[in-house]
Formats: sequence, structure tokens, C-alpha cells
Amino acid sequence: MSDLFTQKENIIIKKIDFTDIEYQSNHLNNFSDLILRNEIKYPNIDIWLNNKVIPGIRDSQRAAYVGYINNNPIISAVVKKDQNAKICHLKIGDDLQDYGIGDIFLSLMIFDVIKEAKNVHFTIPEGLWGEKNQFFKSFGFNNISKAETQYRHGEDELMCSSPINEIYSRILSQKLPKLFYHYSLGGFSNDINLILSIHPHYIDKILSGDKTVELRRSFSTKWIGSKAVLYSTSPSREIKGYVTINNIEKDTPEKIWDKYKHRIGTDRNNFEKYCKNKEKIYAIEMDEIKKYVSGIPITQIEGILKKKLTIPQSHMSTTISDDWYKGVSIATLLHSMQSQAGLKYTSLLNQLNSVLSKKDIINID
Repeated sequence: MSDLFTQKENIIIKKIDFTDIEYQSNHLNNFSDLILRNEIKYPNIDIWLNNKVIPGIRDSQRAAYVGYINNNPIISAVVKKDQNAKICHLKIGDDLQDYGIGDIFLSLMIFDVIKEAKNVHFTIPEGLWGEKNQFFKSFGFNNISKAETQYRHGEDELMCSSPINEIYSRILSQKLPKLFYHYSLGGFSNDINLILSIHPHYIDKILSGDKTVELRRSFSTKWIGSKAVLYSTSPSREIKGYVTINNIEKDTPEKIWDKYKHRIGTDRNNFEKYCKNKEKIYAIEMDEIKKYVSGIPITQIEGILKKKLTIPQSHMSTTISDDWYKGVSIATLLHSMQSQAGLKYTSLLNQLNSVLSKKDIINID
């Protein structure tokens, strides 16, 4: 698998829920198989799985995930919800541990406990801590002591902990943008270069496939091949998805109309009003349209980031270090969680906003 990550790969994350348990789904079976592979190091892990994890998922006291890379189940994770939340299990295939996938799953677990938790902790064998401490320290896990309960035979275990605010701040400011630059999640990549502001009427036409060419009075051909976020302007003010710009033509309004009149989603009268006093305009050809399951209000993204996003009049560039990129990273993660686990953007984001406002835990430089 040495060439596994030479190009962007698709990571599918399935949150194990009550339905999976009720109907003994393939996702549950794959998750259980991954857990049970650790029985040599953790005797009686099957008892823990059946008596603790499965009932905990059913009662919403625990959250569990199984991760697929190119449809192969490779990652399993479990977190226990509480004011002092516990990361119970995170197992990634040995040949995948250097690719940042652990960052994605640890971030997801933090999202799942953010409402209740004040602190997060886990136990880890002392030898493994020596190998992986930089990974955990990058999330803010700097409080280390010997664990009171020893789960593993033959080696001392340590307990590592951190305040939830420290972990969450690092996820937003450091982890998500870098991760989603390199990987796609649930079929959605995040190597975004551009934000396009478009009226809701025309956004809907783009997402339905009725409009495949967007017009601009000012633009640049340098954006050919770029991915562009679709921002729906007032009154909706939502991030709706993204497109790939596969071609850009600059020409007279008459020639642009003749070539693209059936693809621009408007009539001749509105077209001429838009092009008034312009000798040349830009026709932006779009494909690979990706639609979020539901639009994400920009006010809620701003609430999570604790920052106001600059709304472009027409368009603006974005880079991995800026706030728009962080916002789109959050949207990508939440879309994947919703599409795979049936979560609702509005309820989850409102939950996060409520917690963040109460705890004031976001502090991004």
C-alpha cells in the first residue's frame, strides 16, 4: 500500500447508531471485527465491546465510528460521553498511521462530546506514548500521569488529559484545514481556491444542473481547474456546495450569448442588463457540481469560528491559512457526518454554537 496516498483518496466515516445495532448492519460487523483484532493485547475486549460499547451506543452514552478508505474498513474509534469524556479506543492500520487519519477521527470524537465535556482523557501504554506523544500533544494533551486502572497486561499505562477548550481550539485552527486539503471526506474534497458569491435563484439552478455557466464582469483565466465554493447571497446567506471551473472564456457579450445562452440560466433582457457598458465579459464553465445535503448558514459558521467572514461582492481567493478555508473545512466535516449518520446541520451547529458561546472556548490567532 505504499502508493495509497499518491493522490487524493476518499475517506468514508460511518457513525454506528441504534439502527446498526438493531439490524446488525455490515457497518456494525466491520466495526466489531476491527475491535476484536486487539484481543491479544487487551484480553476480554469482547466483553467490553458487548457489555459496554454496544449498550453505550444504544443509550447515547458512547459514540463509535468505523472508517473506510476506498471501501475497505480500516479504522475504528470509540468515545465515552461525560463531563470528563474518555477516548476509549482509536485504532488505525499500521500502514496508515503517518497520513493524518487519526487527526480526523480524534476531531470527530471531540465534536461528539463537545456539549457535555469539560475535559477529555485517555489511557495509553507507556511505550506507545513514547512513540506517539507528538500526535497527542498537537491536540493539547500535555497532562500526563500513571493511570489508576491498568487495562493492558505486561506494560504500564499512562493517563493523558486536556481541557476541551484547548483541544477544540487546536482542531479548528490547525487540524481541519490541513487535513481536508489532502483528503476527501464522504466524497467531498476541500482543496478550495475560490469563493463565488451568487444569488440564491442562480445557485439553485447550478445545483439542479440547469445552469452550468456563470457570468462575471471581471474575472481571470487563472482560475481554470480551481474548485470554487458556492456562497448563496442574501437572503439565504449559506454555503451550498462547490464546483470545479473547467474553462473560462473572455469575449464580447454578443459572442458569449451566442455560445452560452442555453447554459447561463437567464433571459436575454437580464443578460444585457448585466453586461451593460462592458466590451468583454467572462463565461465560467462549471462541472463536478457537489451539493451539501443542506445549506450551511454563514452566521453559524461564524459562530463556531468566533470570527466574521468577509463576504465577497463577486468572488475572492482563499488559502489554507485563512478563515474562509477553516469555515469550509467545518462544513465539509459536518456534511460527511450528516450524509453518513443522518445528523442535521442545524441542530448540530446550534448545539456547537450554544456550547461555544457559553464556554467561550474558541481562540484562533
